[in-house]
Amino acid sequence: MTLSTSLTFSHAAQQMRTIQDAITRTQAQISTGLELTAPSDNTATSVAITKLNSALSRQQSYLDTMSTVGDQLSYQQQAITASQKDMNSLHQLALQAATGTMNPGDRQNLASQMSSLRADLAARANSRDINGSFVFSGGRAGTAPFAEDAGGAATYQGDQTSIGVAINEQASVNVDRPGTEVFTSVARTAQDGTTRQVGFFQAIDDLIAATKAGDSSKITRGIGELTALGDGINAAQADVANDQNVVTQQQTLIQQTQLQLKKSLSALQDSDYTTTITNLQKESLSLQASQQSFAQVSQLSLFNFLK
Repeated sequence: MTLSTSLTFSHAAQQMRTIQDAITRTQAQISTGLELTAPSDNTATSVAITKLNSALSRQQSYLDTMSTVGDQLSYQQQAITASQKDMNSLHQLALQAATGTMNPGDRQNLASQMSSLRADLAARANSRDINGSFVFSGGRAGTAPFAEDAGGAATYQGDQTSIGVAINEQASVNVDRPGTEVFTSVARTAQDGTTRQVGFFQAIDDLIAATKAGDSSKITRGIGELTALGDGINAAQADVANDQNVVTQQQTLIQQTQLQLKKSLSALQDSDYTTTITNLQKESLSLQASQQSFAQVSQLSLFNFLK
């Protein structure tokens, strides 16, 4: 009788512990909203969840990077757009200077307006981002791209580096744009037929000097050079706009990918609230039944012992 009673008690206790463990797990599912409360609940599912979380983290990293890239491109776009307006105004003034009806005072006034626009263009070329880095210095973000010497001549101090930033596993976007790709040089042919490259600001300075002097031939040359310089800025604007479109499209694609990954993750790890509550009720009832059964067995065993 002693062995039978011991085994009965042990079996009943083990059964109640098993049910209590199930209740604890179900309560954890309700409180966390997760189907798995520990990796050991389902190893294969746990591994799949880990992989999905890793993929989501990687996609979010790309999304964060693209936000920074988008900001950088926005700074470039703003500076280039403003430069286009300045170049258009400068071109209109040059056309006025070329009319041949200007008196010295008129020419000085035009030259003064040109100088003001030239200063604006220099400020655009030396634009900084929110962190204080120069946006047109190539890889030398801490160096002003177009520094002026004591005589006012501006020379490019950046480099030609275009650093690509990864926006997914296969693609990257260049964010460190060399200033010479925006504020380009222009080919100038001398009277002897030789050709040399003249820097962006040097060409403008020469036009301003020609306007002051009333040198019609050099003003005409300057107008042609302004057109070429403007074409360079327009081309840069198109490149930046294309990069912005790539970033926007990739952001949309990644957001869609994240949505699909989250749906897959939810299907694996989220518990069904209604089902889980029902399971808890069943387990609670089962525990109560086991406890009542154990109590009855205990009383009967004690009665038999006393008898």
